[in-house]
Amino acid sequence: GLVNVIALCDVDMGASHTLKNMEAHPNAKQFQDFREMFDKMEKEFDAVSVGTPDFSHFPITILAMSQGKHVYVEKPLTRT
Repeated sequence: GLVNVIALCDVDMGASHTLKNMEAHPNAKQFQDFREMFDKMEKEFDAVSVGTPDFSHFPITILAMSQGKHVYVEKPLTRT
């Protein structure tokens, strides 16, 4: 109840964890590309939560910070 989820982004929209999140937030707009999400919804959100593999958490985080967004980054703890 403390957060209003307005957008979800995942490259694999058919993944079970993604489907659960889409069910939990049926009014959230859905994106497969974070750049498109930022382009279309930049003015509508204040913060992002990033939980991606090593190669992609940096560009998402830097883009969010460059737009003045608050960012929570969940870096992977292991390689596998």
